Amino acid sequence: MLIVFALSLIVQYNDPDPFAWMAIYGLATISCLIFINRSASWIFPALTGTIALTWSLLLFPPLFASPDPLVWKDVFIDAAMKTSTVEYVREIGGLWIVLGWMAVLTICALKSKKAAN
Repeated sequence: MLIVFALSLIVQYNDPDPFAWMAIYGLATISCLIFINRSASWIFPALTGTIALTWSLLLFPPLFASPDPLVWKDVFIDAAMKTSTVEYVREIGGLWIVLGWMAVLTICALKSKKAAN
């Protein structure tokens, strides 16, 4: 996942709001590096996951307010960003991937800390 997040960070340069996305993928990359280096700090991935969760929840109101219908084929099969609905769903998905992996790192770090004590 370190490689996935690092590559995600790199390709954000052409996004309409690159800095926010580079920041979240950068935090996820750093979380992976911290974990790999056996620092096993649960705080950084937990904070990164909290940011991803909060951000994803903030995207739901505009998603539901979007006049464009949700067409799952457009989300997963077509690479083009056809509607704002597709963009919101993809953004939420990216944030949930970060959230899920940060949860894994947090749980593993807490287990490692407990085993060390």
